[in-house]
Amino acid sequence: MQDLLGLDRNDQLEYFFEISVDLMAIIGTDKKVKKVSKCCKELLGWSEEELTLSEWSNFVHEDDVFKVLAYINSNIKNGIKGLELRFKCKDESYRWIESNCRYVEESEVYILTARDITEKKKIMEEKIAYEKAIELESIKSQFFSNISHEFKTPLNIILATM
Repeated sequence: MQDLLGLDRNDQLEYFFEISVDLMAIIGTDKKVKKVSKCCKELLGWSEEELTLSEWSNFVHEDDVFKVLAYINSNIKNGIKGLELRFKCKDESYRWIESNCRYVEESEVYILTARDITEKKKIMEEKIAYEKAIELESIKSQFFSNISHEFKTPLNIILATM
């Protein structure tokens, strides 16, 4: 690849971090963020300095930190794929992120790639709420039709005898 681009590995990495449409980060074993992609900074609202001066756990929802640590302790040699967690934005909101992570032993760093799935999560929640509403409406309709039938039967008998 160096022959094709005419760049050394560091320059290639810089270009990938700059043009990536996904979130990318390099995190050291000291739990400090070493490098983040432009997209990561834009999505979360933090500057690179703010991200690199803090531990990664400061940017993950407190309920998800233990999940991440459990995955790291059990699966990191094979990599982590599809881990969904919430990242904290500068405006104190949270974004749902689906991430893949791999540990690089030679450099003693974790490479993280992720994508924002907040909208996907919202759509799924709305779909579930919609399906529950349809089910509830069906139950109501069935209830009223049964009640109506139960009232009609004795009324028909009374009216017929009159």
